[in-house]
Amino acid sequence: MFIMFFSSFYNCTLLLIAIATLYTSFAALFVLNVPPFLPVRYPKQAQTSTDSLAPVEVQRSVERLLIGKRKFGIQFIWNGYGLAVIQRDGNALSINGAQYSNDSTEYCKINGTLVILSNTRLLFTGTLHLYTRDCCGVIERTGTFTFAKRGKRKFWRLQEFNQLCSQYICAYYLDIFE
Repeated sequence: MFIMFFSSFYNCTLLLIAIATLYTSFAALFVLNVPPFLPVRYPKQAQTSTDSLAPVEVQRSVERLLIGKRKFGIQFIWNGYGLAVIQRDGNALSINGAQYSNDSTEYCKINGTLVILSNTRLLFTGTLHLYTRDCCGVIERTGTFTFAKRGKRKFWRLQEFNQLCSQYICAYYLDIFE
């Protein structure tokens, strides 16, 4: 009797595990639009080598678009974008900027250097410091990141936004405008 009970209990447990596995697989496939049983792949860290710099003519034309005071910031601070000052600093471009909410509790700060890789790609090395109340809280990241410009857009957008916060919580669109 005990063996029959244990055997049916064991079979029920296996059946429940199989159902749960199928449910999560289908949920991942249809709800999250992620293929089942595959690991999540995060974007690679930005290219750190400057071997493939843009030609001098391209660098100069992009510098003309960048140097000066530029709008800068993230979309979660509703009071408008902040300002970033971009200037030539020796052989590199330095960037220092901030965006604050009206009550100055939420902010986005950038401080570092920019290298022009092409007319659509910038390599930023430095620190990003952000705080938004309803998103991921305080975030500080130091490293190398890529900003890219797509199509006819008038801004470069941070490409490694998943490294700031989980894309399932929120995605920071950090932009530097022409």
